[in-house]
Amino acid sequence: MEFSDDIGKLQRLMAASSAGIARRQAIMDNLVIKADDKIIDIGCGGGYLLELLAKSIGTKGRIYGLDPSEETDFSGQIKVRRD
Repeated sequence: MEFSDDIGKLQRLMAASSAGIARRQAIMDNLVIKADDKIIDIGCGGGYLLELLAKSIGTKGRIYGLDPSEETDFSGQIKVRRD
């Protein structure tokens, strides 16, 4: 699967918008997460939801993000990675 850099830029802008923030909050409000859960976010993009999920599972849980885009910016990975 091939993604263009323009799509990646657009996705980052959308994720940072108030609608993107509200969407992530709605997802978090509807999940039942326990501190020791193992979670995978397939199609995680830049990892914005991963950061919220990581805060919910604490240090006993594990979270993994997978995205097919080579342009995906995983700079946020350093903040939430515990493995």
